[in-house]
Amino acid sequence: MLDVFKSSNGTRLLQLKNPWGKKGWVGRFSSRDQDSWADDPGLCSEVGYDPKVASHHDDGVFFICWEDVQLYFRNIHLSWSDSLFSCSTKVHGLWPKDRGPADDSYNVGENPQYCITLSDRAASTNATLWILLSRHVDKQEQEGGEASCFATVHIHRVKKASERVWYTNENCFLTGAGAYTNNQHVLIRYDASGKQDKHLVLVLSQYKKSADLAYTLMALCTEGFALSSPESLPHSKTLNGSWRLRENMQDKSCLLSIGTAGGPPGKGSYACNPHYCITVKEGMDMQISCKTNKLLLVNVILVESTGRRMQNIWAAPTLDSGAYRHGFCITDTAFVPPGDYTLVVSAYEPGQEGAFVLCVSSSKDLKEVRCMKY
Repeated sequence: MLDVFKSSNGTRLLQLKNPWGKKGWVGRFSSRDQDSWADDPGLCSEVGYDPKVASHHDDGVFFICWEDVQLYFRNIHLSWSDSLFSCSTKVHGLWPKDRGPADDSYNVGENPQYCITLSDRAASTNATLWILLSRHVDKQEQEGGEASCFATVHIHRVKKASERVWYTNENCFLTGAGAYTNNQHVLIRYDASGKQDKHLVLVLSQYKKSADLAYTLMALCTEGFALSSPESLPHSKTLNGSWRLRENMQDKSCLLSIGTAGGPPGKGSYACNPHYCITVKEGMDMQISCKTNKLLLVNVILVESTGRRMQNIWAAPTLDSGAYRHGFCITDTAFVPPGDYTLVVSAYEPGQEGAFVLCVSSSKDLKEVRCMKY
């Protein structure tokens, strides 16, 4: 926006410029619309504009009446001075399209995340926090193409600093713009409501991610805060596995046909599930996750054992991902004392087939995570 005018006869005009320096407005009060300018002979001199001269050179600068702005523009973004906020920070990032699932409705753990820790004063005085996600515009969009990226920002409450969010609806209380949008900017305002807002996590999200996303994230607040990245355990081992029925079995209801698709505890075939042996020489923090088809419900547990297969769960697990979840599950990070452990990954129903990826993360290097044979 270059200027605004209200003429002596009440006509309200905005002077705008296409930032690409071409393709100006062609409707009412454009250089092509001689009639609207001729209806008010004094208007051209009031605003200092000659539509006939302007029609010979397209520099992207044009006039448009306020009524047409309201009719044809969906959003108006107003810039502000950073000096209005006592504290601000900015980060730039790139989210590759192959990082994380295309559908993050069941797992946001691989999405870009940023931790905000409000100062005690900010949390107790209801400080105002503004979050601005600005998507970098690609060449196709610069040339007038439709933006195909629909993004937003989710804000989650967490219990401690530098904590990563894994599930979409886990303590999420605010979403930018109320929905996914292909607008270049997503702006969120939030007024802190007390100590419960001491630690917040910003999770970027896309709807049906299909391309790389380059972005700038700005956080501004009327009181002090710190912006950081979630912490991760330094060591990890990844294993590929599957639940499979045995081949060439005539009676599919027979327990022998279950193969490795044993199902949950209490079904009588739990011991058929994939089992893994872990020996912990030194106590360490550990976290275990499992990714699979989003149509399957999955659970993972770690139980202290003597290396034998588990027919059922008799003792409290050392690590447990909790209720069965679609497509992805993860345990909390917890300290695991020295000893021998059995890791079991299971689907919700016996006989459900599918591949999975198991990840064991730890604060110290694990020498081996060994698949247990029958």
